[in-house]
Amino acid sequence: MDMDDAVPLSVPPALRRIFAQWGESCDPAPIAGGCDPAALAAFYRCLAETAAEMVLARHAVARIYADAAQNRDYGQFAELRREGAAVFPWVAKLVADDPVLSRQISAGPP
Repeated sequence: MDMDDAVPLSVPPALRRIFAQWGESCDPAPIAGGCDPAALAAFYRCLAETAAEMVLARHAVARIYADAAQNRDYGQFAELRREGAAVFPWVAKLVADDPVLSRQISAGPP
């Protein structure tokens, strides 16, 4: 099992609305390791548009976790901090329920 393996998840409607906001090019939190901003925005728009259960690679779940934590703690605006605080418990449960993800997140960035 590695970070490319899939994790099943279902995005609640309230979080889909938040991910739609994060899908706007200026909203996702910049974190170490970088990422193409257009690809990241498209990733969050995809999460916003998917109502059914889906699967994501563990590294994608880790990215949601990092963005939610960063937005919650350091978001530039109160709304972004509230959004991060709303997303974080949901994604933290996904991480806690997956031993590989949990170990990777605990270990910190590579």
